[in-house]
Amino acid sequence: MAGSSPHDLIRIAEVRNILTTARIILHSSLARKASSRELHFKRLDYPEVDPPGWRKFTTVRPTEDGVAYGELPLDYYGSIPDEYERHNRAYIDAGSRR
Repeated sequence: MAGSSPHDLIRIAEVRNILTTARIILHSSLARKASSRELHFKRLDYPEVDPPGWRKFTTVRPTEDGVAYGELPLDYYGSIPDEYERHNRAYIDAGSRR
């Protein structure tokens, strides 16, 4: 019987996570209305590659009613070195004390 051992329960949890991830990827792909060379993503119904209006990240979040879509500009995180330093100051300081 499925679910009769801890191993079965772990496998069930893994499959649920895989299906959730696949659903999010599917919805992300449908939300993007352009092809992208950088993402290795091609849509036959939207063949234009990297048009200026799609130089952005699409966001997808599961909700109780389905899926919520959004978008972020490519530079939403700011300067990568500055943001890394800001979020990892304790780690950087600990390394310099060694």
